[in-house]
Amino acid sequence: MLVIKTEVFKDEKMVFVGWSKEDVLMPGDRKFFENYWYGDKGDYEVKLKVYMGNEIKQYKKFDMIVSSEREQEDIFKLNNFRTHENFVIFDVFSNKEVQDVVIVPSEYTYGWIFEGGKIDKISANRSRTVILQYFPTVWGPTSIRLDIATEDGKYHSFEKVEMEKGRALAGIWYFITDNIKILIS
Repeated sequence: MLVIKTEVFKDEKMVFVGWSKEDVLMPGDRKFFENYWYGDKGDYEVKLKVYMGNEIKQYKKFDMIVSSEREQEDIFKLNNFRTHENFVIFDVFSNKEVQDVVIVPSEYTYGWIFEGGKIDKISANRSRTVILQYFPTVWGPTSIRLDIATEDGKYHSFEKVEMEKGRALAGIWYFITDNIKILIS
C-alpha cells in the first residue's frame, strides 16, 4: 500500500497537510495519486513524503508560487455532516450543475490522516453524498475545515464543522443509514 503526504509551508510555518487515497502499487506499476490544496496568493514551499509499507521516502522541498487569485462563486452547501469511527459522511449541495468537484479537508488534528474526495458531477439544485476516510491517532472531538471547489477554481465554498460521534438512538440510526449509503454508492 502506498500513500502520499503533502506538506505546504509559508514563511517556514506549516499551513497545510494533505493525504492522497491509499492504493496498491506493485514494482514496475505507475499510478496517479491525487492530492489537492486550496491556497491563497503567495510564495510557498512544498514537501512530499511517500509512505509505502514500513518505509517513508522524503523528498526535498520545492518552491511554489501562487501568482494570481481568481474570483470564485460560492455555490456549495454542506449538509448532514456525521462522524463515525474512521470516516465522515455528508451531503454536498450545489445550486448549479458542476463537474470535477474536489473536497479538501484541512485544519484537523495534526498527526491524523484525512483523505480528500472527488465528485464527478453534481446536477443543479441537487446533493451528492461524500464519504471521507480518516485515521486518527487518538480520537477526540475536533473541528475540521472542508474546502469544496471545482478543479478549474471557478466555484469554491468552505465550511468549518465539528467532528463529534453520534450518541444514543440518533447515532445508531445514522450508523445504519450511512452504511447502507456506502453499500449502494
